[in-house]
Amino acid sequence: MNADKSRIFHNTRFNFNRFLAYKGDWYGYWVENINRWAPSTKLCSVCGYKNNDLTLNDRDWVCPDCGTTHDRDINAAINILRFARAGTALDKAGGVGVSLATSEQSALKPEAPIFR
Repeated sequence: MNADKSRIFHNTRFNFNRFLAYKGDWYGYWVENINRWAPSTKLCSVCGYKNNDLTLNDRDWVCPDCGTTHDRDINAAINILRFARAGTALDKAGGVGVSLATSEQSALKPEAPIFR
């Protein structure tokens, strides 16, 4: 029974990612996946210090290296954007990337507007 649930979850996540990539291509946006275990909440978005003492209950924290006060969610959003930009084929290929929906090359601009 657990194997069936795991398979359903995997297929649902896969289809959702495909749907996002398809819609991103449709509207001219770039969709990038980042590592699920990337320490987005634990890294200081200013200096890069990794706060290993951070718990799930900590909503705000102060970086011991640079003294910046972080809201956990906003800091994570900034770091996720950086992880995605660092991992895109767009940055590495000068504005030409691989579409996740069709696996064809597309000339999507890295400065395309983000979803509102």
